[in-house]
Amino acid sequence: MAEYTINKYRTLFVRAKELYLEEKYEEAVTLLELIVKNDETGYEAMFILGKIYYYGLNGSVNYDAAFKHLLVAAMNKNIEAAYLVGLCCYYGRGTEVDPTQAISWFEIAAKNSHTKAQYYMGLSYFEGKGAFKNINLALKWFLIAAKSKDVESMVKAGDCYEMLSKHHHAATMYLAAAIENDAYACEKIADYYLNGLGINKNTENALYFYKKGYENKNYNCAYKLGLIYVAGEIINTNYSRAFEYFEEASNSGNKDAMYELAKMYYRGLGCKVSYKMTLSLLKSQALENFPKALSLLGDIYQHPESSFIEEDPVTAKNYWVKASELGDGYAMCKLGFCYETGYGVLKPNLRMAYDWYRLASQNDYPEAKAELKRFSRNLVGKIKLTGTPKTIERHINSETLVVSKNKENATEEAKTLEPEKDAEAE
Repeated sequence: MAEYTINKYRTLFVRAKELYLEEKYEEAVTLLELIVKNDETGYEAMFILGKIYYYGLNGSVNYDAAFKHLLVAAMNKNIEAAYLVGLCCYYGRGTEVDPTQAISWFEIAAKNSHTKAQYYMGLSYFEGKGAFKNINLALKWFLIAAKSKDVESMVKAGDCYEMLSKHHHAATMYLAAAIENDAYACEKIADYYLNGLGINKNTENALYFYKKGYENKNYNCAYKLGLIYVAGEIINTNYSRAFEYFEEASNSGNKDAMYELAKMYYRGLGCKVSYKMTLSLLKSQALENFPKALSLLGDIYQHPESSFIEEDPVTAKNYWVKASELGDGYAMCKLGFCYETGYGVLKPNLRMAYDWYRLASQNDYPEAKAELKRFSRNLVGKIKLTGTPKTIERHINSETLVVSKNKENATEEAKTLEPEKDAEAE
């Protein structure tokens, strides 16, 4: 009688599998639930049911049910189930996050030639999840998976080679993934071609892959295409095209593109001059901690080119202070100018000026060394120039900073800049 019952459910499983293959998932689930409830040895039924619940093929994801069924199937040597249980443990789906358990399950599947499990073995070592971070071991697994044409593994292998400074090998992997239309790989191989890194410099190929990456919705590529059209070094300058690329990248949240777009509105490159749009972009929440944007705001308030923006030395200085706190060497150099001349500060302070010029030089701002040399030459006998610049923080704190006030008024200020007047300013 028991044998008849088992055979009955095995017959039902044949029908359930047919329904699954015909993508009639809801009907398949009904039969599979009946089977796993009554046949404790129906491991393949458990796997298929778990897979349906994991991917939500029947209309709704159910990780708890998926993990329960997949775990039993995995423990009974179902390789695909072992991989999916690994994913559940890796991401905490239907169970607690447990990278150590995840890598154990991935390893079972990976050693049985499961390509995505091999990728996740590499990723576990790459990220140091479930195992010590080990780039060489990560690379080993990524290369194994890459042999099966796994594009994600090709890309990660490229990243590993790059971290190991093996740029020729990195270029090979990025190129292979880019040919398969991976958007990130398109950007990376374009960078390599543009700079001749690990591969012969080829600006035509760089342009081709930036465009291919952009077509695959990598908006970093759009930003870099904008820079190319502005520079005019490998293709004729075209501000209108550059503006379009910057605008698309900006709309996707690329902060560098937002900054470049603000500059184009400010100068009227590829668009009409619009100080309103310039300030709107530079003072947006997205750029509130973006050093280059803060430095440019300082410059605008130092030398406003619109009759609707008044010169404001204190506001200019405050934007440079904030940019310098974020490591901007240009802003540090501008603060040297402020303390040298008394611009936007309570009074000139030569020691402070020297300290800021020196910090700018240490932060690799190109013109800072020349400014430091000029300034030092003019200060012989006036102040002591040795020692650590400990005065900066104290003096900054003693100044009245109005950056927060500027942020509060940014929206109101932008509203006062009428579009018609922008056109007149042009």
